[in-house]
Amino acid sequence: MGWRIRDLLLLGIACVTYPAAQTMASIGPPGADSEGIAVDPNDPNTAYLASYGGGVAKTTDGGASWSEANSGITNRSIWAVAIDPADSNTVYAGGAGGIYRSTDGGQQWTRAIGPSSINALSIDIPGGNAIYGASLGGGVFKSTDGVSWTAVNNGLTNRNVWSLTVDPSTADTVYAATNGGGIFKTVDGGANWTPASTGLTNPAVFVVGVSPLDPNLVYAGTSNSIFKSTDGGASWSAANQGLPSGPFGFAIAFDPNTGTAYAGIIGGLFKSDGGAWVRTDSGLAHSFIYGMAVFAGDANVLYAATGGGVYTSVDAGGSWSEINTGLAHLFVSFMSVGPQGSGDVYVISYRGGIAQSRDSGVTWAPAVQGISWPFASTVAASPSDASVVYAGTTSGAYRSVDRGASWTPANTGLTNRNVAAFAVSASDPATVYLGTASGAGSGIYKSIDGGLSWAQASNGLTNTTIRAIAADPGAPDTVYAGTASGVFKTVDGGDNWVEVSQGLTSRAVSSLTIDPQTFSTLYAGTTGGVFKSTDGGDTWSPANNGLTSLGVRALAIDYTAPSTLYVGTAGGVFKSDDGGDSWTAVNQGLTNRDVAYVVVDSVDPQTIFAGTRGNSAFASYDGGQTWN
Repeated sequence: MGWRIRDLLLLGIACVTYPAAQTMASIGPPGADSEGIAVDPNDPNTAYLASYGGGVAKTTDGGASWSEANSGITNRSIWAVAIDPADSNTVYAGGAGGIYRSTDGGQQWTRAIGPSSINALSIDIPGGNAIYGASLGGGVFKSTDGVSWTAVNNGLTNRNVWSLTVDPSTADTVYAATNGGGIFKTVDGGANWTPASTGLTNPAVFVVGVSPLDPNLVYAGTSNSIFKSTDGGASWSAANQGLPSGPFGFAIAFDPNTGTAYAGIIGGLFKSDGGAWVRTDSGLAHSFIYGMAVFAGDANVLYAATGGGVYTSVDAGGSWSEINTGLAHLFVSFMSVGPQGSGDVYVISYRGGIAQSRDSGVTWAPAVQGISWPFASTVAASPSDASVVYAGTTSGAYRSVDRGASWTPANTGLTNRNVAAFAVSASDPATVYLGTASGAGSGIYKSIDGGLSWAQASNGLTNTTIRAIAADPGAPDTVYAGTASGVFKTVDGGDNWVEVSQGLTSRAVSSLTIDPQTFSTLYAGTTGGVFKSTDGGDTWSPANNGLTSLGVRALAIDYTAPSTLYVGTAGGVFKSDDGGDSWTAVNQGLTNRDVAYVVVDSVDPQTIFAGTRGNSAFASYDGGQTWN
């Protein structure tokens, strides 16, 4: 169980719809923005993965390889998957498009009649006849045939339901975890719900787990604590001994033989035999756990669904191995490259953090060591030293001096830690500019010691929602900031800013790029297309001829031939060979055209990378003409 729809509300991400017959292929990074996982109760080698933007993937060899299982699924924002324990060929998937049902092991799916959106699923014990679905805002839905669904919300005073759990010993007993309303319980199959939150000091509950050996033993994960009940939810107390401070609890699972409990949180995986929690995540490179599955036939076999992909353990969590071969289901939100000649490529996915390639996309590895929060937003390498890299998350800045292998917090002086953008000075790499999103203390911060400390530098900014920063490589004190309402410029190193948006008729700026040879020429990507300035931002004019998808998310320039530009949009990649005077779609082989980011390789400018929403990154080795 992951954040599912609550992630979307937090980050403002739209849901993703693809043609039903579409197939995907990409160069990586391997992995998935996992939402949940289910293992076949009869076969530990067969499991289904729900991922945001990537839909459903299936393995039949214990994760050694994965294949897509999306035929019939028209909306691939899938947040939950569940297997019928009485017939493992019957599988359910829930997401932004509602509920899908397969009766042939995921080969073909059919849309069920019922809610338009489902973020969690739970099936009752073998011999029962019900499956339940949770909807954030719609409450609880129930079906006895898997085809037709009806709301069962009597007594459910808070219908923002994040997850559901059926008591494994009593089919009619179900727990509902809600956003702000605590926990509700039914003992009559959803006919009536009553609050079950006494002692629960945090009402934002993400997940509930019931022991298969003792139905009175129940755990709940919230936004800052794990709670435990020994009386079937009648009362609760905090159970955080051994856990990091303020644990974000997303996944709870049990060993069906011993009753050992597992808790997946942001920060790792832990187990408990009733007392303190003990860390059990050796080998888990991604410590942001959103779902777990324990094989009923052999409780040593575990699966963990993380923000960066899937891991498995065959020794009850003693050690873990990554099993992402065939998975390229990351929901890319940002990309960048290292300095020229480095071959470094950085990819940020919406919950998987940062992945890095040091060989222009041939191989990939997680780059998250030391980053304690999964929601990364931006990454920038020093233009003169590939070993120095800066990363921003929604809760702070980080700095690496070993090319992204490890990170340390870099927040001294930051009063707003919702980091959105960086720019490193080309002439003085110790000078770094940082932009934050809206909120108290938002705006531009400046560091003159390589990110060790920051001072606010926002004087004159009338909009402090920063989305992009570009530092003039020829004038060290000249910097541009793209905001939610236009472009601002400083010529004194951030001491003072003035708005330079004349002619910028679409002012929601997503990206800024400076011509690497003619520094007075720059481009702005906006929700209304591309705008160009040839006078250092004083005036702007539209540059959209041929650009049929105007919502520009990212803009890249060929550093060897700056009249060649690329933009990433919801309609794919577009290319200009004449400085933005005209654009042509270049999408051959790009099977996912919902492009979030586009960058030019630092070694070969004919190699272009496009990060997609749901299928990781694609590469073109011929300047965008074809994609792999």
